[in-house]
Amino acid sequence: MLQKETQKSTTIMTIERIESATTFREFNEIARELKCNKRFAAIVRENGEPEFTTKGIPAKYGVTYYTWIDNNANACLREYFPRYRHFLINAFNALNEGQEPQGIPVQEETPKPQAPIMQKETREDSVKGNMTFELPIMGMIKEAATQLVPELKRDIKKQITEAAKELRPNVIKIAGKIDVEVKGRQHKDFHKSITLLNIHQQLMLVGPTGSGKTYLSEQIAKGLGLSFGHLSCTAGMSEAHITGRMVADGSFITTQFIEAYENGGVFLFDEVDAADPNVLLLINSAISNGVLSVPNRKSNPSANRHKDFYLIVAANTFGKGSFEYSGREILDEAFLDRFVGATVKVDYDTALELDLTKDSALTTRLQEIRSKVDRTISTRTIISAYKMSEAFSSKEILEMITLSWTKEELQKAGI
Repeated sequence: MLQKETQKSTTIMTIERIESATTFREFNEIARELKCNKRFAAIVRENGEPEFTTKGIPAKYGVTYYTWIDNNANACLREYFPRYRHFLINAFNALNEGQEPQGIPVQEETPKPQAPIMQKETREDSVKGNMTFELPIMGMIKEAATQLVPELKRDIKKQITEAAKELRPNVIKIAGKIDVEVKGRQHKDFHKSITLLNIHQQLMLVGPTGSGKTYLSEQIAKGLGLSFGHLSCTAGMSEAHITGRMVADGSFITTQFIEAYENGGVFLFDEVDAADPNVLLLINSAISNGVLSVPNRKSNPSANRHKDFYLIVAANTFGKGSFEYSGREILDEAFLDRFVGATVKVDYDTALELDLTKDSALTTRLQEIRSKVDRTISTRTIISAYKMSEAFSSKEILEMITLSWTKEELQKAGI
């Protein structure tokens, strides 16, 4: 029994590691551990890096193996990450069952000459070995390989990959829930967050401003197949924002929270560490008792918690106050206790940022600056910078973003 539980735990950890991988190096190292690195190298060569082998990069590049990966593979091969993830999961499942991994056949370690006939064979092998595309996409691939000139192949491949992302939604499997398809790119903390929320029915997301907490919450709602509502907390927010209010004629105006609480749904209280203490007491009462007082609704002055009501609170701090974030309160321990074991630290998802900005060089530059300077460069800022790039140069955008920075900070960032 213990052996089965250990094997199950190892399986979950390996799958989670594959699904959370955000760099080419991580994919490559997992392939080595699963001993399917030759097949993995074949996929990489087919995707436009003919020099890549399981032994590394030829000496003519003048760099070490991992330097080549860090400088080239993450940017050049990022569009194929979904395919690598699919291959490694299939390879792991096959090995777990004592079978040989299926997919791209093992190719020779030394790259073959790039003759036209080989390009055609490689393309056909790709279609046979990769079943992540739907039939219409496979048809597009064949048509592109036979009708378009070689110079356009890389661009076509990128367009097809983007189309496949839209056509093949991600199937979310959660214990006790109906499988739900979620389209679009998930935040790196998605699977951990949705699993914890399903267990506890409440979840706290803690992370810097603009790190994608609201985006993540919306994706969780889609994963659970439920409606999504949210309310940003401020010091001046009253209880009526949560429980509704009565107007002059005696009629009752409800709220998104009451609707979700009684009928099911995912509701997010954003910036909860800036909320008035009385509001926190009200939220705490709603999740602890299963019944919420609605004094302004005379016809039915209490609301019962629906079995499919899920509460998410998002904060910039862990409820201990902050000098960095003005107005953040020290939260009540009784409130924080509700989220013990149900808290996720959310950080910036660099892979998501690159996906949302189509691998913009400006995005990579801003991510590098963020790692060097103690300044907030949020995902929101990066997306805004990408939109600005249609009207301004990268130099002009950096000048606008760093307008209030000190000379020392600019020097440290290399601007």
